[in-house]
Amino acid sequence: MRRLFSPFIELKKSIVISTIALILLGGVLLYCLHIYNQIMEDKTARYEAVEDYLMEQEPAIEQISRMDRYHGDLLYYVAEAEIQGKAVYIYITEEDGFQHEIYNKDELYSEEEILSEWKNSCTNCELIDSQIGMLNGYPALEITYSFEENLVYDHVILEDKSKYSLTINPSLK
Repeated sequence: MRRLFSPFIELKKSIVISTIALILLGGVLLYCLHIYNQIMEDKTARYEAVEDYLMEQEPAIEQISRMDRYHGDLLYYVAEAEIQGKAVYIYITEEDGFQHEIYNKDELYSEEEILSEWKNSCTNCELIDSQIGMLNGYPALEITYSFEENLVYDHVILEDKSKYSLTINPSLK
């Protein structure tokens, strides 16, 4: 009995299928890259509007050195700035239009000092992130770290170093 197809046809079919799969995979990767870039742009899109608001409301601002977003009970934009030669934190919310509060950094404990104390007190901890934010209306430092397979969020009030901790056990035991 004669074969109705050649082995070369089977080889061509597998090459075509592999090529189509690679093209589809490349398309999915490009789409994921596009989505990632869009998310990162959206994250910083309001910074310019916040900065314009600050410059309009507080003309004494000499320089804004850093701006971050903090998600506490509200979305806060936290700006590190200089006003009349003094370093300040400016907390801006967008609830019912922009509103802001200014805190003098000289009256608060520094981020470096709090992190140094944290490192000395937590020996088996792995620091993940730290971020200046707001907790119950007070400027705070949020320290995120892992400890014995737990994810821990420490919130340290910058005025008096009082502390609030939230521990999350990610396992489903």
